[in-house]
Amino acid sequence: MMGWANVSRSDLSGHSRQAFSTELARRGMHVDAGKTRQPLEIFDAQNGRWELAVRSSRGNSYSFVTKASFPMGERRLFGLAWYRSDVEDPWLLIIPLALWHTPWGRLGTVLKSRDYEGRESPPEWGIDSQRQLLSPFRLEDVVSDQGLFVFPTKP
Repeated sequence: MMGWANVSRSDLSGHSRQAFSTELARRGMHVDAGKTRQPLEIFDAQNGRWELAVRSSRGNSYSFVTKASFPMGERRLFGLAWYRSDVEDPWLLIIPLALWHTPWGRLGTVLKSRDYEGRESPPEWGIDSQRQLLSPFRLEDVVSDQGLFVFPTKP
């Protein structure tokens, strides 16, 4: 554990990518980290290929990935390293991008699809950090010990 408030945004991003890579590999998945700003390429135990866009968030804040850099896809995942306090290790969350089109329950209140029509900002997939709604997507709950993704179907 360390003082996350004192870590630069760039270093926090690197730590987040490494944390996802390490935890997924520990659970039997092969991870290709590629270039720093590129999604992680993940192969599960059945050799299924996935892409994980990794972002980090300190406290309760908004995180996003642009739709142009990470278009909707069945095997695309949003990974959020959520640094909830300055001293705790982050929660690692993995959410299927498809949920942005069909959120269930109250997930629609935290999963944002913003198109910003008529504005300079590019369209994005975003997420508001809310503990009670995101806890079913913690990495330890959605990745089995056999190296497979097991996503909840409802809260």
